[in-house]
Amino acid sequence: AGFEIWHSSRSTGRVVRDLGLAACLAGVLLAPFAWPIARDSMAEVASVQKSFPPRSIDPVALVVPHSGHPLWGTEMSAANLALRRYRAVGGLAYLGLSALALVILGALLNKRCRSTSDPSEQSTRPPGSLALWILLSLFFVLLSMGDTPESKLFESPDWLLLPFHWLKHFWLFGLVRLPNRFLVPAVLSLSVAAAMGAACLVRFLRPERRNLALGAMALLLLLDYAWLPYPMRELPRPEWIGPLAELPPDLAILDIPSSYRGGGAFDMYSQTLHQRPILGGSISVDPPTMRRQFETYPQLRRVFKPFRKTPKDANYPSLAASISEIGADIVVVHLDRSREREAEARMSLSRDAPNFLYWERQYDPKSEIPEARLADIRQELRNAFGPPTHQTDEVEIYLVP
Repeated sequence: AGFEIWHSSRSTGRVVRDLGLAACLAGVLLAPFAWPIARDSMAEVASVQKSFPPRSIDPVALVVPHSGHPLWGTEMSAANLALRRYRAVGGLAYLGLSALALVILGALLNKRCRSTSDPSEQSTRPPGSLALWILLSLFFVLLSMGDTPESKLFESPDWLLLPFHWLKHFWLFGLVRLPNRFLVPAVLSLSVAAAMGAACLVRFLRPERRNLALGAMALLLLLDYAWLPYPMRELPRPEWIGPLAELPPDLAILDIPSSYRGGGAFDMYSQTLHQRPILGGSISVDPPTMRRQFETYPQLRRVFKPFRKTPKDANYPSLAASISEIGADIVVVHLDRSREREAEARMSLSRDAPNFLYWERQYDPKSEIPEARLADIRQELRNAFGPPTHQTDEVEIYLVP
């Protein structure tokens, strides 16, 4: 707003009026989503008072093309392998060398573009607008790096602190919470600066060649961001989906082990196949209702990630009783998700496909339930619900009476 008031040729009153109208329109559009968050934040509701996990981007990844890059992806596969093994998602932060080149060239030639002798070719942009978008992009990139630069390829000193270290304690920045999310406005700002750079470059060409030059730039940008050939995989169809169709419809399923955070992705995919309600999934925060469920039925912590020890108190409902009380009608015990089975699958994949960039993420034994603990749970379910209605090496399906 200050930049527009300072550089605009229009009167200050008109600029303030237009900015006010834009702010009102944005407020109306965002109010249904922003108000519940703002209300809970001001009331200090625990569900929105979340921590700040170290999910920053790797600075090296900003300029390292992805392994599927159609021009030089093969040459970058080794660097990508190192970056993808970074514990956060910071290895997926490629800004695009072609976009960066347009921004740099635009910045270098910006003064010449504005001083052209032909009035019809003079830029209508306010002075300093390109610098504004470049600075915005750099600011958000710095925010996306978190408290301090962290990379798989180099170490940074502890005393080197970045803006997120202080700004995260302010309300609006704290709502974002994960620093790597600031890469989104960084790329948006970069795209505007790149477009300005491209507009500046074509001013040095004859009018009949400008459209061709813009088309070539667009093609280069597409190639720079494309993944060709795009990696595809066959959608798995677990064998146990078939037996579920033989059970009465609309019965809710509890998967064991289960999750209501990030670990429930495959359960949600399976739901698209069996079309039944599930007691799990993926949400961003711990809602109060979920915390109350665990307080009332602490035995559920044994089957929901992250697995926790439960109090040995006879006054608390058993695991089988807890499963019945929360409304589960079918229990699917995934034998292939034990810690030991996950470790075997991970070792097999790393041996058979050593260049597969996601094998460390696809199988994470440390986050799974030990096989001995899973065996205890299976025995409790057999004692309470009877033998499984379907059993293989991968799953056991129990019908809750």
